[in-house]
Amino acid sequence: MRLALRRAALVPFAFAACAAPSAPTPVARLAPAEVPSAASAPAAPAAIVPPPREDGRLPAGVAPTGYRWDVTVDPSRARFSGRMRIAVRVDAPTRAVVLHGRGLDIRSAVVEGSFGSVPATAAFRSAAHAKGEADELVLTTARPIPAGEASLDLAYEAPFAEGLHGLYRTLDGGKAYAVTQLEPTGARLAFPCFDEPSFKVPFEIAATIPKDLVALSNMPETGRSPGADGSTVTVAFARSPPLPTYLIALAVGPFEVRVGSPAGAVPIRLGAVAGRAALGTLALATAKDHLGVLEAYFGIPYAYPKLDLLAVPNFGAGAMENAGLVTFREERLLLDPRTTSTTLRRAAVSVIAHELAHMWFGDLVTLAWWNDIWLNEGFATWMAAHVLDTWRPDMEAGVDALGSTAQVLDVDTLTAARKVRQPVRSTTEALEAFDGITYDKGAALLRMVEQWITPALFQKGVRAYLNDHRFGNATAEDLFAALGTASGQDVAGVLGSFTEQTGVPAVELSACRLEKGSPVVDLTEREYRPLGAPAPTGKVWRAPVCVHFAGAGGDARACTLAGAEPVRWTLPGTACPRWIHPNADQAGYYRAIETRDGLTALARLPRGVLDVRERVGVLLDAWAQVEAGSMPVGDFLTLAERFRGDPEQAVWQRIVEPLELLDDWIVPANERPALAAFARRLLGPEAHALGWEERPGERDGDRMRRRLVLEGLGRVGRDEATLAAARSIADQWLANPDSVDGDRAAMALPLASAEGSPALFDRFVARLRAAKTPTERVLALSAIGAFGDPALVRRALDLVVDGTVRSQDQQYVLRAVFGRPAPRAEAFAYVAAHIDAVLAKIPPFNRGRIIPFIVRSCSEEDGERARALFEPRLGTLEGADRPLALALESTHRCAALRAHHAAPLGEWLSAAAKPAH
Repeated sequence: MRLALRRAALVPFAFAACAAPSAPTPVARLAPAEVPSAASAPAAPAAIVPPPREDGRLPAGVAPTGYRWDVTVDPSRARFSGRMRIAVRVDAPTRAVVLHGRGLDIRSAVVEGSFGSVPATAAFRSAAHAKGEADELVLTTARPIPAGEASLDLAYEAPFAEGLHGLYRTLDGGKAYAVTQLEPTGARLAFPCFDEPSFKVPFEIAATIPKDLVALSNMPETGRSPGADGSTVTVAFARSPPLPTYLIALAVGPFEVRVGSPAGAVPIRLGAVAGRAALGTLALATAKDHLGVLEAYFGIPYAYPKLDLLAVPNFGAGAMENAGLVTFREERLLLDPRTTSTTLRRAAVSVIAHELAHMWFGDLVTLAWWNDIWLNEGFATWMAAHVLDTWRPDMEAGVDALGSTAQVLDVDTLTAARKVRQPVRSTTEALEAFDGITYDKGAALLRMVEQWITPALFQKGVRAYLNDHRFGNATAEDLFAALGTASGQDVAGVLGSFTEQTGVPAVELSACRLEKGSPVVDLTEREYRPLGAPAPTGKVWRAPVCVHFAGAGGDARACTLAGAEPVRWTLPGTACPRWIHPNADQAGYYRAIETRDGLTALARLPRGVLDVRERVGVLLDAWAQVEAGSMPVGDFLTLAERFRGDPEQAVWQRIVEPLELLDDWIVPANERPALAAFARRLLGPEAHALGWEERPGERDGDRMRRRLVLEGLGRVGRDEATLAAARSIADQWLANPDSVDGDRAAMALPLASAEGSPALFDRFVARLRAAKTPTERVLALSAIGAFGDPALVRRALDLVVDGTVRSQDQQYVLRAVFGRPAPRAEAFAYVAAHIDAVLAKIPPFNRGRIIPFIVRSCSEEDGERARALFEPRLGTLEGADRPLALALESTHRCAALRAHHAAPLGEWLSAAAKPAH
């Protein structure tokens, strides 16, 4: 998912994974009066029901071997109904079966087998450490179910779920759609099941729907049967290979389905709201190409009989890797080539690569439990960059990933941070696992190991892992073992030291010296601690450290392993290198500690000596020392000036982002004009050289560099010519969005809004309501959230609470209004006054992503206000505990950064503003 997706005889029935699919069995429609409701069922005697497990998993003893789901779905109604038959294996005689269900009205429950048919009483209970509604479904029988094979037959009804998870409804253009989003624990809202990833078995699905609608699922359609009254049709789908419940998908609605070119023997289609499928041309072509790259890398064909890409009009995550039916937010799939910005286009192709990588890592081989979700998400994040670098090397996707690594390195130093392999004991902890640690730290660790053991051996290990566990489950230890066997290196020791603890190592090299004619450096490792962090805790990592240096015969590289004890490291050659970059290709997951003079020397090297990753690394390491308090901000800004004229957007990102942070939170108010003047001197020449208009033959990097420097020049530099141009472009876009290319619009609209009037706000809201494409909607939202007038900030938040801004789009507004200090106080006051209404609008899956934007600040006082507002509500907010703790700790760290640097920065800016004599 992309950060925020069998059978034989009936009694008992066991699924054969490779047999031909059978015709669907009709589902009896049970009248409510025929069976008691589970809600009124008496609790079973405690002695016969195993208690909830402390680790959050279901009691052992009964496991599924296959599912048959017959479901009746009409998206125009408030409820749906279904019948779920689950083939199970019973290890020992029992009178109780515990599985999952949440918000389901169980109308009947029967256990069947060679022993006959035994009615069961259904009741719900809460799992250990649970929040919210009970979600363990307990079936009890009057007489024991013998060991062996059996089947559970449950008829039920349920409301469509709220919050963009489970089986939920959404409206678009007055038409209703029903869609599933089941990762991590949404399947239990859609059907009774054993909702854990280790229960990976075949599924058969048949959906009864209004005859004028379309139904899509994981597998190809195998047949249609008209309903008795002529108003419905039952659509049967082929039996699936083994799948966990979270990868099951169903979508029902008036979708338009467009056929694309196949990838070899795999048919590819795209589904969307009627009239929008034409915007899927890039997505269809990209999916075809990416499947080819992935098959070549893994050496294993795509495992499913078809690939559907579905654009969902209201979807909480970026996309979800359901096998054979991948669901996406519309703006990640439907792109108008005339008006889509480079950023949106790159995000779209990256998400497609990420989700298709999951077809191997996640779908073909599935994690055994949620503590290893990084096996899915970290690998797919790493693999997406590999796919893009193979497919379109000019995109430099792997270089872009350094920005995400920089962010997660900051998060990883927080005491509230998760471990990569954090124990998961509840739904709330499963939701919290979908964070930057899982995605970006996981990806960074894989890249570090790949570069350490070599890409060829890494690929060999990955292929062995997938072949050994295909259509099954695996753990991190399985991957470590495969990589270790392929490389002959202690991969388990290295990765274990990073995945089983939080934190970031700081690596320092001594000056080189000659010993017996060989160059020698001392390598030491310690825990990196920024300002405001507690004292080091004695953590130790087995960190692969690779350096790039000037050898006698040209550039050279060497690697070793850091650890608890200092390493005396003999480098190749007979002389000390003229320079050493302490993190070759910026592949290591560590902070390199370097002196100001050492960093300056690296920055002075001719541009072709260090590649773009290593130039980015110089700036990253310098800023890390600012955050640790060991380098003044003025020294960092002086170093940044040495990168004038650099042609790479990744370098400018590492300059502009610190400038924005300094402007927002650190610089004293009276020195803000001096910082603006510095920003104009640094960014102005670059912006002037690039201009606002795209030029023939430009790379993506040129367009993204233009956006960075112009936005920085307008936001931090407050350059009036830039702001005037932005206002002019905004007027043109509002009059006719098709007349402005996406890159210019994406740059200009937020800049124009920052000091915009109520009349301008009204024009953007009107454009939002009339948006013809997902791109147009996103651009309007980016502008609406950027207004600084307190009254307009309140109006923007009104649009979130009253539903004008759809659930999936809240982040565009909330991130913008809380991302700047000026409107933040007004925005927080609004949320505090409307807290219940705001929380009700945030889907559960997104709370852990959105609440930190509301909470995070740079003031201890703001942090305490946020704590007082949210902590009393944690008892009912799934997935919010750790994100709140992280946001509060980040606020404390930012306050410490400001306290340490504000006054010296002000003095440096005052001195820098004085003319030289």
